[in-house]
Amino acid sequence: MEKFIIHLADLHFREGWTEEQGVVLNSFFDDLKKQIEPLDDKTVYIAFSGDIVQAGGNQEFYDTFFLEFDDKLKEIGISRDRRICVPGNHDISVDCVKSKIEEHNGIVSLQLEETAFNDYSEKSSAIFVDKFENYNKFELSFARLNTTQSKVFGGGWEIDENIGVYCLNSALLSSGGLSGIIDKKKLAINTINLNLWNSNCKCRLKILIMHHPLNWLTDWAEKELRIILNNYFTLCLTGHNHEQSTLHSICKDTSLIECSAPPLFTRKKDQLGYSIISINPDVGVTAIKYRQWTGNYSWVSGVNFSNTDDGIVKIANSTEKHPIKAPHTVLKTDHDFINRFFLEKLKESLITYSSQPTIWVDPILCKQSEKSGFDQPVEKISFHELLSNPRNTIVKAPPQFGLTCLARKL
Repeated sequence: MEKFIIHLADLHFREGWTEEQGVVLNSFFDDLKKQIEPLDDKTVYIAFSGDIVQAGGNQEFYDTFFLEFDDKLKEIGISRDRRICVPGNHDISVDCVKSKIEEHNGIVSLQLEETAFNDYSEKSSAIFVDKFENYNKFELSFARLNTTQSKVFGGGWEIDENIGVYCLNSALLSSGGLSGIIDKKKLAINTINLNLWNSNCKCRLKILIMHHPLNWLTDWAEKELRIILNNYFTLCLTGHNHEQSTLHSICKDTSLIECSAPPLFTRKKDQLGYSIISINPDVGVTAIKYRQWTGNYSWVSGVNFSNTDDGIVKIANSTEKHPIKAPHTVLKTDHDFINRFFLEKLKESLITYSSQPTIWVDPILCKQSEKSGFDQPVEKISFHELLSNPRNTIVKAPPQFGLTCLARKL
């Protein structure tokens, strides 16, 4: 059965401000009710891509938001079971960051690589958990499909046997705007939980929801998440940039749709909007219907976002053949087959020992033998260097040290 996801981002809710926020939101609920009336309630979900409130340190903002949104969503048939939520940088308590500023700035400035960051975040979770305390309380009561129920890093859910959703916290290292600190290229994500869920989830279609676009992450986090998305996910929903964008990419046999949502609210004279995404379990995302706020304070078809007459972006089925094939189509197909073959072989190697998580960790390669001692400084070799400068190389290690995995990864 076709599913529909209402995608919202950047609500920046605060108490009062009826002449601004109240005008937009009251009209929004009326418009949303009209848009989903023709649909079966059980097929409609709503996803909030972060920045729920203007200041995450203010518990009253969350309390008031819950009272207003919970009642209105129930009235139009969207219960807690069909709400999806992730935090943004505005959902952080700035006071909490300020109270731990030395440690917080220290861990951000270290720019830890993937394994080191995962280890640190698992062992020193207080620096990450405490600043989301108000958000966490709100999220658990407001949305069943949430980020922080088990861990603050992210959580995965299955809508049905065909569609899985992962809520990723991209604001773990965000300073929440404290002292004018810019988060861009400083943000990291915990990949352990994401990879574990991804390997265990058997749904055909997977959706990832986060607040920040990928280019706000550190280089390693952006690269790793891009690989995961291209290989396993059908849809990625983000916000934060306060502008709409839709990107449809086809990598190997997978089709990925990336949607950055316009803000639902900044000021009533700004370009505001939301979308309704149609998902067919057999083929993936089929259409994105945009709605936009006008200067006359009403909601209409989102032609400014879609660049179409009806406000709808139609997604071509990734299995459809392009009318004109490039001359190198056969070579591309062969190359894809080789990639898929070794990817499957790598997966087989990673699950050889079933007690271990099926994740990839970069090995440490050294020019010295492990038996030679390390009295002198160790000269390490990046396996990425081997790929960029191919030469005859022998990599030796005792049994069960991951040589098969390394070979297939290379």
